[in-house]
Amino acid sequence: MNTKSSLYRELSREELSNICGKEFGTKCDCAELLSGGLFNTTYLLTFHEIGKKYVLRAGPVNRQLLLSFEENMMNGEREVYRLLKERGIPCSTVVACDTSKSVVDRDYMIVEYIESFPLSDLDEKDARIPGLYEEVGRYARQMHDIVGEGFGRVSHAAAGKLFSGWRECFEDELSSWQERVERYELYTPEELELVQRAFGKISPYLDEITQPRLLHADLWAGNVLIRQEGETFSVAAIIDADRAIWGDPDYDLSGGWMMGDAYLRGYGEISRDAHSALRKKFYQMVYRITDSYVWQVQYNTPENYQSAKAEGLTLAKEILQMH
Repeated sequence: MNTKSSLYRELSREELSNICGKEFGTKCDCAELLSGGLFNTTYLLTFHEIGKKYVLRAGPVNRQLLLSFEENMMNGEREVYRLLKERGIPCSTVVACDTSKSVVDRDYMIVEYIESFPLSDLDEKDARIPGLYEEVGRYARQMHDIVGEGFGRVSHAAAGKLFSGWRECFEDELSSWQERVERYELYTPEELELVQRAFGKISPYLDEITQPRLLHADLWAGNVLIRQEGETFSVAAIIDADRAIWGDPDYDLSGGWMMGDAYLRGYGEISRDAHSALRKKFYQMVYRITDSYVWQVQYNTPENYQSAKAEGLTLAKEILQMH
């Protein structure tokens, strides 16, 4: 059990029974709690009678701790998988998604179980890793080729909360972030001013991004499932797309996840302009300052909060020094 995260909580037997009753009309024979989650609480459900397995993810508790973009994420994730499947990109198959909170007081999603393992489980020296990274790079490029109607989180699009510009998307998210960190006194006024000055400098260059592309926003090796057939490994699914956003592909590529020669061989040519480096550093700053809130308030890990905050503020200073 995860004892640190304030968002994680195991479901009771009654809650599991209510979910399975609604979605399958029967109790599951086994509900195995899966490890590793901090945001969602995840179970492997087994139904012997129908010979099927499913993965159930229950959304966070203590939802008052969420950042604005973390709300309603499962509905957005379902839409992302629909878009990926249309283009032949392997991903989760959604069986149920309930955000009514009428069955249990949490959002939940059920997807088909895939016989697989996370790419992150492979030893980094495994000779098959470059080929798998290249394959993920190809899928990421296909995903980034999907064009949306506005900028912002896919999870907010259903509610009509998309922006005409990329700058406005960050204005909204940084406003939510600042309100939260002020509430918990995580940053001094001087530190908040530094972040705002960095955003002010970068804002005109965000306006240069005019086409919203579909971004995963959390595409690391743990969110890629690998299928094994004999000695052959291949990508079985791209998962956990709940943070997906319509925006600049460089936002995905700035996270540092999986980046390297193999991934870029699969991804192909990356378009750059005179201000790409500035935007990339800004995206890195946003990742780190967002992480600082998450680590401290949601996951109760002060050492990670301090590290993420220090890195974010360093990036803000570097932005102000760039030309």
